[in-house]
Amino acid sequence: MELREANKADCLLLMSWFEDKAALQIWSGPNVRYPLNQESFTEDIQLAKLDSYILEDEDNNLVAFGQFYERLGRCHLGRLVVNPIYRRQGFGELLIKKLGQKGQSTLGLKGLSLFVLKTNKVALALYRKMDFEITDYPEPLAIDGCLYLIKV
Repeated sequence: MELREANKADCLLLMSWFEDKAALQIWSGPNVRYPLNQESFTEDIQLAKLDSYILEDEDNNLVAFGQFYERLGRCHLGRLVVNPIYRRQGFGELLIKKLGQKGQSTLGLKGLSLFVLKTNKVALALYRKMDFEITDYPEPLAIDGCLYLIKV
């Protein structure tokens, strides 16, 4: 499995991973326009501005996607998603490990952070398994039920 920079063409497949607006918003938050089209999607996820990566297998299949940037002195992981056909096979954990290492190295930061909705039980269980801890965020969060997690 290799991590490579995501491109606009990847977004067509990535968009297909979300069956409806609710699934999209669990992943993206409220700022991604629906219905989806490639132009607005790449703009809304800030593909050109944020470090965005694809986890790809040896056959060039897109297995997972994620982004990183600096937030509060940590490498913040965002928009993490595994292709539905590869879920529950350990690729979420692999994505977080590889993306976290790449992000910390690129940004010159230690520690990781991320947001997750408390109703997203599968993701929350994975993050807790990987030693992320729920902590207070220093300002009000824009989304009800959103948790802020860090890993030292």
